[in-house]
Amino acid sequence: MIGYDAVGGREPRSGSLTQIALLARDPDSLSRWEPVTPVDTTRALWESSGVPLTQIARDNVSRAIGDLVRRLPAARLVLGKGEAGFSPPR
Repeated sequence: MIGYDAVGGREPRSGSLTQIALLARDPDSLSRWEPVTPVDTTRALWESSGVPLTQIARDNVSRAIGDLVRRLPAARLVLGKGEAGFSPPR
């Protein structure tokens, strides 16, 4: 295995998650941001996490999703005609 530093890379970059955007399509209307419920956000995060096969994995995913839903704002970005802008509703 070749180390990251051997391929000319710099230090690995990291960032902080500041919001959650659920994506939807509606080609017949204008692009827009819509509010979402915590239930919608929870469902989308579970769907995007795949299938945690072990009890330990399920417990960890469950805790992480609960934490994300409690502390981060979420909105649905409906992709349609035109641009919706970069600022979701708060």
